[in-house]
Amino acid sequence: MSEELERIAKFYRLLLVEYTGFYRAPKDGDNVFWKKLSEYCAKEDLDPLLLMVAHFDFHKKYYNSYPYPNQLYNVHSPQRYQNFVEGLLKKYPGGEVPYRVLFKTLSIVHEVENDCYRIRAIAKETLLSRKDAAISIYKELSPYTRLVDPHLVDWLKLVKPTINKDCIEAQKMLYKSRGLKSLILEVLNRELYGSRKISIRSRFSEQDIGSVSQRD
Repeated sequence: MSEELERIAKFYRLLLVEYTGFYRAPKDGDNVFWKKLSEYCAKEDLDPLLLMVAHFDFHKKYYNSYPYPNQLYNVHSPQRYQNFVEGLLKKYPGGEVPYRVLFKTLSIVHEVENDCYRIRAIAKETLLSRKDAAISIYKELSPYTRLVDPHLVDWLKLVKPTINKDCIEAQKMLYKSRGLKSLILEVLNRELYGSRKISIRSRFSEQDIGSVSQRD
């Protein structure tokens, strides 16, 4: 799958979690729909991501539902796109569409992706062999990463960091949107635990982590 089609597919799954709280696992059978959507938008000079948002917004508002991949390009698409864009321009006259502001899910995914980049960099530099540095980095991670990553959940029991307002908000979001956890796991598996097979917890024994936490 090309980068463009992968971008469309990931954004559709993100919108599904944002609007419905449900998660849809990647399916090879959907690739034909992403390709048709990309070709349709290129022909009509439309932004495929914005068109998807317009469809999701319309289905949520009028049907209390969501669009299936094969419903993202049809005779109604140009009008729904135009109506949605006009509404955005009234709210954001500058023309810049602040996706991270519009969609909490997108902001969370970016937080987790940034955490993955940070963890990968640490692993490459073997800084995780320094327990104090590792614990310090752990405390800087997004609460969503800490609460969902299966390796870091184990650390949560051992390090026992202070539960702050952000952690409480993250717990509420994860409870409210069950699909959000699956989406975050998708990001973690793609960015950390795919071919790289980075394992954080295996670098320390429970005794090691416990001794560090006692000194904090």
